[in-house]
Amino acid sequence: MNGSLLAGFILILVTGVLADMIANRAMWLGNSSETAGYAVWPVAVLGGLVSDACYATFLLSRKRTWKSFHGRWHPDVLCGIAMGILWMGAFALYGVSSILLGTLAAWALIRMFMIMTATCSGFLTAEWRGAPRPAEWGRRAWWYLRPQHY
Repeated sequence: MNGSLLAGFILILVTGVLADMIANRAMWLGNSSETAGYAVWPVAVLGGLVSDACYATFLLSRKRTWKSFHGRWHPDVLCGIAMGILWMGAFALYGVSSILLGTLAAWALIRMFMIMTATCSGFLTAEWRGAPRPAEWGRRAWWYLRPQHY
């Protein structure tokens, strides 16, 4: 086993133990087992936020591209906020539904809603405008040939 694989296994074990400790503490403080997992998310997501923000700041400074933020960027920020809300909402619903419905049913539901949300947002934002003809044909073929369950 090489060093990076071993480091990955150690990281998995440590995060699993820490997540379990956080969820158990949340239940000890009075949360139900359905909602105790929500206490893990701020800690988990904060690690990604710090590393991503530091790396983005580093690249923006190194490439001197801070000026790219001048102009009309507010719609992109609003889309990013909506994406974050939808993402966290989806996993919150997954957490509750995995306890109530079982893991496989909950995973199928979350995948189904992710595909539906992505498709609807693509149509609402005119994502396909300006796409090459073959891509447009593929999109239309998918729309007409998708499985119909009534």
